[in-house]
Amino acid sequence: MEGTSKMIILLIIGFFIYQLVSYLSDPGPQRVQRQRGGSGSGNKHKLYLFYTTWCPHCTKIRCGQSATTDDCPNGSPNPQSAWGKTFYSLKNDAKSKVKPVEIDADKERELLGRYGVEGYPTIILAKGDGSHKEYAGDNTHEGIMDFLKKETGVSV
Repeated sequence: MEGTSKMIILLIIGFFIYQLVSYLSDPGPQRVQRQRGGSGSGNKHKLYLFYTTWCPHCTKIRCGQSATTDDCPNGSPNPQSAWGKTFYSLKNDAKSKVKPVEIDADKERELLGRYGVEGYPTIILAKGDGSHKEYAGDNTHEGIMDFLKKETGVSV
């Protein structure tokens, strides 16, 4: 009887360890937002760019016309690319109500289902009220900024 009790206790402990490891390795939406400074940052909306490192269209929007990842220093968007101009103009504007967030779709898969992402690159505006809208215009800085102004009602 004593061996059975020890086995049950070990199974329970193993289950809790499994749950803890699963939670810590899962970048769910709330965890991703915390990791990227989402909560308490003063931004009402988030502009997500879902991309992959193997997609040439993603590389073009993030790194520029040459479409090589060498033009994205340290994995960050190239400031001269369409997304880079948008990313840095929003990030560096202290008054901006929109926070730009890059999501590597190969690493953070849970958000794909949440926002219905099926192709790359995909730009989605997650509004402060919980709704979201996919950007369907040209992949230009001006087009993205016009979309933000239309959807948020503020000049960004």
